[in-house]
Amino acid sequence: MRLAWSGGDRVWLTRAIAAVAIENLVEMARAIGQGTPTPPHPGAPGWLLAIAGSVAATIGIAALGVVAAVASGRRDAAIGWTSAWIVAGAILAEAHAALGPGPYRGWFFVGAVGLGVVLGRLWARSAARRDLEPAAAELGALALLSACYLGAATSKLGGAGAAWADATTLRAVALAHAHVDAPGLSAWLADAPRVATVLAGATIAIQLGAIGLWLGPRSRVAATVGLVGFHVGVAAFARIGYWSPVVLLLALGLPWPRWIAALRVATVELGETSSAMPRADRRLALGLGAMVGLAWALPIRGYTDAHHRSRTLDTGDTVEREPVVAWGPLRAGEAIVDGWIVDAIEREPSRVMVVLAHPDDGRAVLWISAREPGAGRGSPFDRPGLRIAYEGADRARPFATAAGVVADRLAADPSVAASWE
Repeated sequence: MRLAWSGGDRVWLTRAIAAVAIENLVEMARAIGQGTPTPPHPGAPGWLLAIAGSVAATIGIAALGVVAAVASGRRDAAIGWTSAWIVAGAILAEAHAALGPGPYRGWFFVGAVGLGVVLGRLWARSAARRDLEPAAAELGALALLSACYLGAATSKLGGAGAAWADATTLRAVALAHAHVDAPGLSAWLADAPRVATVLAGATIAIQLGAIGLWLGPRSRVAATVGLVGFHVGVAAFARIGYWSPVVLLLALGLPWPRWIAALRVATVELGETSSAMPRADRRLALGLGAMVGLAWALPIRGYTDAHHRSRTLDTGDTVEREPVVAWGPLRAGEAIVDGWIVDAIEREPSRVMVVLAHPDDGRAVLWISAREPGAGRGSPFDRPGLRIAYEGADRARPFATAAGVVADRLAADPSVAASWE
């Protein structure tokens, strides 16, 4: 197989991955130190919470990870150094997830890429071809980076199906991550259902197209451009910035040695891996199968299965929302206050989406779910027994009055509390 870094010195690729790992380790330690406004997950293992609650443990694990990442950037670095920073990052990411409302998925990418490097190098050693280690590591990194996006696309299709690309999903996401009535692309997208549908469909297509990252140089560049554009678009429309994967995509997906002469060296390429190295292929397949089986069998599986989603979805996988005409005291189409109306109500098993609309002030989205006893207040609209989420809500905006009325009406209706039981 011809690689994008064909003829390139891959040590710089390894160092780019290590640099992203170091930034992530420092960021994870800082985030754990700052804590979160929500209580720890009730199913979190005690040892994860102990790490999250200890400054010394957090800094120590991060420091060990940084040292390992620096060492992994050497030309003759042992596989153990890469494995060490992967483990350190995984522990810190899980400790932060246990401490707060859920995992930050932007930290997953570099760990997956690092695992791809390790698997690629192990494959080359199993094939008794140490000379292929750099190229195999590159291909492994590309394959695992591609898997991150393929997993995101298939989870959307497997959960909500084609309905994920409806006119509502991206508009709700954009509004949930922008201030109420905020100007700019988020507000514009909220009132552009056709554009939202096109962008949602493009999101799935681009993520599925990530398979091109390891099919060849041309498809790799095309997939890289599409995925980087996807991340920039998400940052612009929804104000969600995942910049670590952008750096990894740019480092892995573009043929830098063609552009920078200093990066060019003579190197050996993989060739036809599946036909030339059948024994190594079988060992890799068995190893991956064992890893998956172990991940499913460990007792912590139940916790991670529940926690690696929004807290409101702990009882099941992502599901398609069901439009309803009425829920509790609310009915679609009814007026609330100051010109705001209930534009739509859509229900999931453990939460309800209420869309409010105003002829002059646009649309707003409320995500309503059961509030755990003793849970801290997450938004100005939370009520006893109800968590009513709208990130960045501003009490002084016109929307806040309508949201407050909705919250009060829901809190006063006993059928709403009963609907969560």
